[in-house]
Amino acid sequence: MHWSWTYSIYIAITLICWRHIQLIFLQSGVFWLYTFYMLYAVVIIIIALLPQIRNLYKK
Repeated sequence: MHWSWTYSIYIAITLICWRHIQLIFLQSGVFWLYTFYMLYAVVIIIIALLPQIRNLYKK
């Protein structure tokens, strides 16, 4: 796969992990911004894993 496809998956997973770590350490509840970024990361992963996108970025 092309490096940009691979790194989009890595960045989305990193964003999910980062938000979880912030929620664990801050323990200040769930703000709307945390929910937005979590959903944004999930959307990035879903779009990157679509068959049309995978075929587009095949080597």
